[in-house]
Amino acid sequence: MEQALTATFTKQEHIQTNELQLHRLERNLRDIAQLYAKLCSYMCEPRTYDQFMRLDELKEDALILRNSNKSISQKLRQEPNASARCYRLFLNYIQGFDTFVNEVDGYVKTV
Repeated sequence: MEQALTATFTKQEHIQTNELQLHRLERNLRDIAQLYAKLCSYMCEPRTYDQFMRLDELKEDALILRNSNKSISQKLRQEPNASARCYRLFLNYIQGFDTFVNEVDGYVKTV
């Protein structure tokens, strides 16, 4: 009996973790779209060649993050207990996202 309760708890824990990861990915996807729109706005137009190259890199990073986000989300939705298998991938994505946000902030301050 005790073993069945442990298995049930573990399954519920995976479901909660899966839902939390999906929720975080959905929020980040909205943030990426907003940051991309900000980069495309006239307020972020580059004035120098270096700024132009940096803007191009940031836009490319945004597209890569968006594609990575969608890939992880798809895996989490389709595979049972995917949260445990995708954990490292999820953490790497979150680190990349945080770096991207800081880089966009730094770029906006220099333009």
